[in-house]
Amino acid sequence: MWTKGGLRPFTNGLIPTIYRDVVFGGSYTFLRLEYQHYFQTTPQYQWLGNLGAAAIATIISGPFNLARNVQYGTSSLQTAPTTKEVLRELWKEVRALPSWNQKWHHVQNRLRIGWGTMRVGVGMALGHYVYDECFLWYQGHTKDIERVEERLHLIPARRSTLVTPLVNDDDNDDDDNDDDDSKEEQ
Repeated sequence: MWTKGGLRPFTNGLIPTIYRDVVFGGSYTFLRLEYQHYFQTTPQYQWLGNLGAAAIATIISGPFNLARNVQYGTSSLQTAPTTKEVLRELWKEVRALPSWNQKWHHVQNRLRIGWGTMRVGVGMALGHYVYDECFLWYQGHTKDIERVEERLHLIPARRSTLVTPLVNDDDNDDDDNDDDDSKEEQ
């Protein structure tokens, strides 16, 4: 490939991949956080929002994935079409079809919306669930690890656990005045 096309074949698909990943990542994060906020979900049901957000983000980023695949499929002897050219061609194909049903099926086929979309949704939801569980486990065990390290003198003991909290001086003045008043009354 290097002898036939130089660096060009190795950069085919780079720009649409960046577009796809930015669109997917932004859409996924926005949608999952909106789901959690809107439905006030508890942690055991967040996987539903993650699954839906990932599936929708996959559909939204699908046109850039199409451009990426077209560029990957370009021979090293040819210049790959730009992302804009691929998307313009898809638009022309869809507009040429007579019915909405045919248009939808064509878009669904070209963007590969279907089982792959659900696979991404399930994979992202499962991955996020495993990450959250590992993070919770780590947080629970971090305190145990710190206590062992303190006992082994690997890290210095924390001063905050040895020092008692300070009391606000204003509170003490009020208490002292109350005591003085009660003494005067006697």
